[in-house]
Amino acid sequence: MVEVVGNLYPEYIPDIEWFGKEKKGYCYNMFITTRENMYLYCKWLFSILFELEKDTNTTTYTKYNSRIYGFLSERMLNIWLHHNNLKICEKNVYNPEFFPMVWNQARGWILRKLKREKK
Repeated sequence: MVEVVGNLYPEYIPDIEWFGKEKKGYCYNMFITTRENMYLYCKWLFSILFELEKDTNTTTYTKYNSRIYGFLSERMLNIWLHHNNLKICEKNVYNPEFFPMVWNQARGWILRKLKREKK
């Protein structure tokens, strides 16, 4: 990836080196931005991923490892954000499917406890 980025966008090499030393980053390719920034990011990202795809044979990869482009794009978002020095506002992520599951498990545990105490 570094070679491809270096060939297409040599000005990003310091940002790649910066990210290599970072202890944290943004995952899941989740962000909210302007239409213009989204266009610029996608143009940059996909030009790199399409070039990488030409030289990568994923036929022997496991299903998990065949997500290589998703994994790379998660890291590349951090590089792009750093290079463009964009203002970032972090927010918590809420997964509505998770909380009903947790509540149902807790509810079941509470009901079992109450039944035992009644005896």
